[in-house]
Amino acid sequence: MDRITHVRKTETGDICEVKLSDGTEMTLQEAVKATEEGKIEGVIVGTDRAGGAYLHSKRGQYDYKLADLPEF
Repeated sequence: MDRITHVRKTETGDICEVKLSDGTEMTLQEAVKATEEGKIEGVIVGTDRAGGAYLHSKRGQYDYKLADLPEF
């Protein structure tokens, strides 16, 4: 199973794309779908106040925060 290793952010700092441990690049929406299908480990899908889906690290992973990952 793959893990998110890098992120790409918008000008406002929101994550818009991710890069997986196998080198695959995908949009945030694609990553949400892959996570729901059990293809990406270490993250879960959450819902924001507007009803949109987003990813965040599973609890208990203090050294793995998506916002702190290197950008590509």
